[in-house]
Amino acid sequence: MAAVVFFRLPYMSYTGDKITFTPLEIDMSNLDFAGERLPIDPLVNPRGYQKLGEELLVTHLTLYQFLLYHRYSRSYFPYIDSYFHEINLPDDFKYLAVAESSLKNNAVSHSGAAGIWQMMPDTARRYGLRVDAEIDERLHFERATRAAGAYLLHLHSIFDNWTLAAAAYNRGESGLQRDQAAQPAAKTYYNLILNEETGNYIYRIIAIKYLMQNRWKLFSPQMLGDIFDEPVTKKMTIQGPVIDLRVWCLENEIDYQELRELNPWILGYTLPGGAWEVKLFVR
Repeated sequence: MAAVVFFRLPYMSYTGDKITFTPLEIDMSNLDFAGERLPIDPLVNPRGYQKLGEELLVTHLTLYQFLLYHRYSRSYFPYIDSYFHEINLPDDFKYLAVAESSLKNNAVSHSGAAGIWQMMPDTARRYGLRVDAEIDERLHFERATRAAGAYLLHLHSIFDNWTLAAAAYNRGESGLQRDQAAQPAAKTYYNLILNEETGNYIYRIIAIKYLMQNRWKLFSPQMLGDIFDEPVTKKMTIQGPVIDLRVWCLENEIDYQELRELNPWILGYTLPGGAWEVKLFVR
């Protein structure tokens, strides 16, 4: 029988113009990632217990960032949930996107990874995305999600374990294979000695998962409320090539800045030949 494990987290609420914190004791005994239970008994796995506690506190207490997770999830999670269900990818992998990019679709890392799924150029191209001087489909949310889903299924076919597939997404498949080869006695992610980032990676995803699934227990309704309603968008098709999008927008009475902000995968003033579906605000 699993030991009962508790963490103390503050319940956040507004009192007048101040944020108040009320201690809340939460049972963390049955946390899992994609069905694999997280071993965090402090007597058996003190290192894992400490890592999870740190990730929970850092994510929870970074209030502004967490509220942005809540906001962006309303735009992105419905599509991710639907597509991952279609390809039989566990629902928990949507939290990997939060860990990777904070759900910022235009995120670009110092290493060159980009988009909500933080894919590197070569990996993106391998899974069918266009990445060049004109178009970067890593910044196209729907197409990047489909590519990331295919990549995660590929990683699972190699490691035969969803937790290791997630770790390999961060570490790289060859990097994780080298780590496994050097530690043949380590049978799971939780037994492997990994670099700091990958070693904390699953704990961070599980912390994000728990906090987002239980945000109504941890934040007052006033803090999460209706201020996060996103403007409604529509889709339209532009037939390329377009020599100068600024001129095209003037001729078609479309806000050029809006076009670029809602479609960050367009990198310059031109569009190559073909039909390109773009997003615009509904007015």
